[in-house]
Amino acid sequence: MPLECEKRGACRLVVAAVVGFALASGVQAAPLSLMGAYEMALTQDPRYRVAVEEAAAGEQYRVLGRSYLLPQVQLTYNTARNNSEITRTSRFGDSTNTELYRSYSAVVQLRQPLFNWDYWARFRQGEAQSQASLATFDSRTQELALRVASAFTEVLQAYDQVGLVEAEKVALAEQLRLNQRFFDKGEGTRTDIIETQARYELVSAQVLEAKDELTIVRKRLEGIIGTSLDAYDAPMSQLSDSYRAAAPQPADLNYWIDVATSNNRELQAKQYAVEVARQEIERSRSGHLPKVDVVASYGSNKSETVNTLDAKYETAYIGLQLVLPIYSGGQVSAQVTQSEANYRKTVAEYDGRRTEILDELRKQFDLGTSSVAKVAAYERAVQSATELIRSTRKSIAGGMRVNLDLLNAQHQLYVAQRDLAQARYTAIVTRLRLLFVSGVLTEQDVRETSAWFSSAPTAATTR
Repeated sequence: MPLECEKRGACRLVVAAVVGFALASGVQAAPLSLMGAYEMALTQDPRYRVAVEEAAAGEQYRVLGRSYLLPQVQLTYNTARNNSEITRTSRFGDSTNTELYRSYSAVVQLRQPLFNWDYWARFRQGEAQSQASLATFDSRTQELALRVASAFTEVLQAYDQVGLVEAEKVALAEQLRLNQRFFDKGEGTRTDIIETQARYELVSAQVLEAKDELTIVRKRLEGIIGTSLDAYDAPMSQLSDSYRAAAPQPADLNYWIDVATSNNRELQAKQYAVEVARQEIERSRSGHLPKVDVVASYGSNKSETVNTLDAKYETAYIGLQLVLPIYSGGQVSAQVTQSEANYRKTVAEYDGRRTEILDELRKQFDLGTSSVAKVAAYERAVQSATELIRSTRKSIAGGMRVNLDLLNAQHQLYVAQRDLAQARYTAIVTRLRLLFVSGVLTEQDVRETSAWFSSAPTAATTR
């Protein structure tokens, strides 16, 4: 795993270097693709960079846990300059001598645990914590792909909305000129002009609102990829007209539930958290158990005390050390009870999160299943609205319809076009979200989704 991470990290650095060079040169001929946005986000997104460092830190839990089972070796060295006054009593009286001397003491000690239930629990905790960290990182990686796709389609949808309301504004301006011309010829009414003018002013406000929303979602995407979309001559690739929404495959909810139960990374992290809590109980119980260590040491001393002045001696020993707890004032029992309560809390949190994830899975599965029918229905709505405009114009010419009917028909077409675009983007994100909740969203899925977007850019004039 660490080697794989290093390889992926190296690849991402290469990608970042290439992107950075291109941006520095100021040339971005091709529009931004979904895959390109994802690759930039791997090195630029602040949330993902935090996840990378958290994963690197989490990997050390395994090392820390293992360290408790390995030998502990330490060196202790002391050196001092001593000034001692020694008073001796004899039958002739007291005599005092002053001794100035140097002393040192050096000891190397090795301690190897033989039986220590606390250390074994720490070791298993470290394994579980590292696995939880890895599962969380994988979840954050999949989440990044989903966030990029969501932000990418939000920007495209905002561009579409701006384009639609601007097109409606242009159509209303043309209709207003036509109303004025008919009025001047005595063939129209003042009411027609007022109706069109009112609708024109309303759409003008909607244009401003759509542009504000476009600015917001653009900034959100730019924050993820770390690059301004202004750096591109053609800002973004747009969804191909050949795209067709597809239902989840296989179309079996139980299959997806089994996949999510086995592969959802957040659930896996919660499972490892349960194991960490269980090992905390074992750590607490170890307070009642003996500890046995092998202890070996070697020491060299000179003039360590006044009584050993100018004497040098060396000592080596090896033996077993037994520590047997007898009474701790109830501390161990309280810790066990506390750890058991925390364990039950962690299990409850896992069960609750599992229910939430499976509910989300069912929701995304249902949305993915219905997306095909929704997109098809909106496509028919666009066709019907287009035909309605043609027939309404003919009816107005025949005196059977009025100007307001045409305005309503035009608005109905733009609403249908907006809803169709939104349904298509929703279908794309829903598919990725289903894979994410199932825990099987990969870079290849992002690549395949990116292929659904053609190289034809959205209109840069709507920025």
